[in-house]
Amino acid sequence: MISAMATLTAAVLLGFILPGYLASILLGSRARFGSAFIISMLVLFYGVLGCDAAGLPITFPTVCVYEGVVTATLAWGVHRRIGWRAVRESIWPRSRKTEGGTAEKRVLLGCTVAAGVMMFLRYLVQPLSGADTPFRWDLLATQILGHGRMDFYPPLRPEDYRIYFFPDAIPPTVSIAYWWLYAAAGRHEPRLTVIAIVLQYACVIALTFRAATRLHSPRAGFLAAAILASSPLFYRALFIGQETGLTALSMAGMLFFLISSDGPRDVQSMVLAGLCGSLGALSREYGWMWIAIGAVVLAWQRQGWAAIAVFAATAAVVAAPWYVRTWLLTGDPFYPLAAGRLFRAATPVYSGFVNMQHELLGLSAMSAENWRELARFLLLGAPLPLVLGPVVGVCEARRWGFLTLAALLLLAVWLQSVPYTQGGFLYSTRVLSAALIPLSLLSAFGPAAISTRPRVGWTVTAAVVLCSSWMLVNALAFPVELDA
Repeated sequence: MISAMATLTAAVLLGFILPGYLASILLGSRARFGSAFIISMLVLFYGVLGCDAAGLPITFPTVCVYEGVVTATLAWGVHRRIGWRAVRESIWPRSRKTEGGTAEKRVLLGCTVAAGVMMFLRYLVQPLSGADTPFRWDLLATQILGHGRMDFYPPLRPEDYRIYFFPDAIPPTVSIAYWWLYAAAGRHEPRLTVIAIVLQYACVIALTFRAATRLHSPRAGFLAAAILASSPLFYRALFIGQETGLTALSMAGMLFFLISSDGPRDVQSMVLAGLCGSLGALSREYGWMWIAIGAVVLAWQRQGWAAIAVFAATAAVVAAPWYVRTWLLTGDPFYPLAAGRLFRAATPVYSGFVNMQHELLGLSAMSAENWRELARFLLLGAPLPLVLGPVVGVCEARRWGFLTLAALLLLAVWLQSVPYTQGGFLYSTRVLSAALIPLSLLSAFGPAAISTRPRVGWTVTAAVVLCSSWMLVNALAFPVELDA
């Protein structure tokens, strides 16, 4: 038992934290905790992909050696370039000024922590609860674990379909994270995936807090984090165990590093933002839009073409290999979805099925009753971001227009995903997890600006507490949908 726990702890540190943390130090990250998990996920992804390309067995010892070499190399780089004493002092400065939090901030922090605890406990009871999570994301993880290889994915030959039956080529970042936990334990244990889910939640909340604090004030940071955590829609997007937790994390990290840069010459922040953006593209095909959104944010802030080029090039170079692999294997980088007329339909039967879906599940097929049901579902799923966010975005368009534009582009991404979602238009709203990041930031800025007086401040806090309570009740009842 102790040996198994030690192995799992070492796997979490080596696979999810240490490589990214050391790389974050070298890149001068201002949010090392958040960027550590993001970069570590990329390192782990390419460790497995590298084993597949080299024909090596994808096993825990093999990838452990790779992770150990990467971590040791990064540690040597930190030692040579910065020195461990400087790193230690940056973590625990000798004279740290502590500012006592107000009662309102403590209440907001309590709401955020309560949501995280609920997610942890509830997930242990019902892991991998998404409708297709067990036979897609989790199935791929278990098949990699059982066969020690990934050459059957995406499935093309009859023998491939005997291993993985669904015509997918979704970047396997989520599945690789699950495989890593299963491989460390030596068995398929779905409850272990709670580690990846809770880390995603903690990092998204931390990065949202840091972004709001950087853009506005510490109070806005607490408000933004609590508003995001109080949204049942955000909770569900992470809880189902699919890609929408990583897409939200990618957006939160990308926005933070873009807005916290020191100007066009801050290459390190652009590289970090690019790494965060690449995680979106390596989570799902529509994540390539994250790079376009990042470029729009930089253009709005007039950071210059050089900054845009560094950011976009970093993101594209890191994300491209998976799509090149898929292209070489299938003739379509976005298999099984033929991208317009540029690529042939690799699976004509499935393409015909998708075309039928467009007719049956597309926006044009939705009735007025469907639209009313969707509006009600969204308002109950994210009341504060979807009500306050647009209001602040319109009233402060010149100041926060880049956040409003980012939210609108993410809304467009969701709308185009609706016809592809077999679960229906309500289930498709999980894609909105990333849009809730800029909307939560906007939602916090308005109340933070007007709540300097205690009475107003407590009124705002009470509204957040009420929404948090609603989220906790929804979390207990999930997957049953509640009406107000």
